[in-house]
Amino acid sequence: MPLTEAAETMVAELSDLSKWEGELRRDLSATRRKIDKLNQGLDAILDLLDREKRLSLQARIAAITMSLQQRKTPSTPSPRVEAVQSWLADRDGPFTVAEVQTMLQAQGLTNGRHNASIILSRKVGQGVVRRVSRGWYEVNPNHPEIAGRRAVEA
Repeated sequence: MPLTEAAETMVAELSDLSKWEGELRRDLSATRRKIDKLNQGLDAILDLLDREKRLSLQARIAAITMSLQQRKTPSTPSPRVEAVQSWLADRDGPFTVAEVQTMLQAQGLTNGRHNASIILSRKVGQGVVRRVSRGWYEVNPNHPEIAGRRAVEA
């Protein structure tokens, strides 16, 4: 009997924790959507500010974003992703997937044909780059990841 009671208690606790985890995931998803909307709003507003204020806010946004990224992803980016991030921070104007792939090949960081496409797809989802047309992209200079790297280099 004591084993049965222990098992029943453990199943009940497992059920409660499962429900709680679902609630936390929903809350986290809603929070991430709010963060994305705030970043989109900031992208629109920052272009309208004078250079000094824009740079100041971009540095603050970059610090916040870095803090969020460190909490969200405990692992460090792969060398390929890091190389693309650095390359993007130095870019102005449109570029192609082929240019990114060539850069990765020059650094010996490819292990397949679609590395650049996959990384750029993720960067589009993060708002770091925008797809201009098929195979063509441009950097979002107001994205905290880019603005932060550019502020550090300046």
